[in-house]
Amino acid sequence: MHTRCRGSILLACLALMTMLGLLTAGALRSAGIDNQLTHSLDAADQAGALADAAIARGLNIARTQPEQLPSGTDTELVLNDAHDPLTGLMQTRIRYVGRLAYCPGIGPAPAESLHFEIIGNGQVANATSMHLQGFTICRNDCVSAECVGLEYPAQLTYSTRIEP
Repeated sequence: MHTRCRGSILLACLALMTMLGLLTAGALRSAGIDNQLTHSLDAADQAGALADAAIARGLNIARTQPEQLPSGTDTELVLNDAHDPLTGLMQTRIRYVGRLAYCPGIGPAPAESLHFEIIGNGQVANATSMHLQGFTICRNDCVSAECVGLEYPAQLTYSTRIEP
């Protein structure tokens, strides 16, 4: 009778150890999935930050070197990709959208407003983010000798994030 009790205690301990092992394996698997999700969210945040930096890079070109902006329809200015193995890939494109013969910043004087879009892409690991920023440049159309040509700096018009 005493031997039979020892055998049942052994079986109870084995069953308890099996259940603890299964619970531990499930907890480790769950922790691994949580870790993967955290890394994916971090990569998405970094890709968004790179896309924002690409937009800032395009606006800097528009403000400091407006002569480089595209001038005709279906034209784009593509800046060299900025690639860093630690941070990822940043791509910047500036696209000419159109022209209006009116500019509210200049008023009734003959003027034109040129409309552009900056497309900024950020890529980190398996995450990609694309942001779009519109801007306008107003120019005074001078036709007489006493007219002084004015060009206003780039004014932001709209912004959106396009997530894949």
